Amino acid sequence: MKKGKLLFLFLFVFFAFSCEKIEYEPFDFDEEIETTENVTSTDQLLITTQQGFNSHYHIYIQKDKDVKMEISSLKGEEIKDAQWKIEENSYQGLVVSHKFDEVKDVSISVTATQSDGQKKSQVFEVSVVEDIKKHEPVQIFSEPKSAGTFAVTLLFNLERLNGKDLESFYCDGNIFDWEKKQVSGDSGYIIEDDKATKVQSGAKYVGIEVTLKTGFLYNAALVDDLGNWLNLSGSSYLRNDNPGLIWFQLNKDGDIISEGEVYNL
Repeated sequence: MKKGKLLFLFLFVFFAFSCEKIEYEPFDFDEEIETTENVTSTDQLLITTQQGFNSHYHIYIQKDKDVKMEISSLKGEEIKDAQWKIEENSYQGLVVSHKFDEVKDVSISVTATQSDGQKKSQVFEVSVVEDIKKHEPVQIFSEPKSAGTFAVTLLFNLERLNGKDLESFYCDGNIFDWEKKQVSGDSGYIIEDDKATKVQSGAKYVGIEVTLKTGFLYNAALVDDLGNWLNLSGSSYLRNDNPGLIWFQLNKDGDIISEGEVYNL
């Protein structure tokens, strides 16, 4: 009789824990994440803005707002000072602030002085825009599907794929219970009339479609066939510990609520 009770207790505990609902599979965020980066052999310096955009990819800057920018070395060399030339203004320091008063493309020149006295210079091209949110590398849309669920489309800017085929990527994250979902070759999208629209040519984004329940915290990433996470720097959905994993909530009305962190300089 004792053996029967023990067996029953074991089965009860096993099924209780195996059926327990978890929001996402724990991930070791202390592990260094390898992300896709667009770097040329002549690049020596890196600009990062307070919105999180950096010069691995094109930088967008909000018009009529003081924007902080930081200079650093791509090779990890220590920089002790830097001279900046932005429009008609000159600045000094590793972090500077500037406000652009019109929409345009701008060249920013930086000469950085390393701790060993060597100087490195580089020119960066940035775009000043009216609404920076429209230029974020991740856009998310939702449409009602049934009670408490929505059809959600996540759009990732094609520029970040560095020319690799869509089929080279899979989507991961708790939106698919951390089970890899292969990206199909017909996943090209544009944004038209504030909606995610699938297209056969002229795509600007790669789209991931998923049905989600409201009231949960979700995360997602695009990962290539080499295990590199898509670099999504500049997205308001990112947290500071991972430049490739976005976080958001879906409320009862289907609104997408960012659960990212503000990038601080």
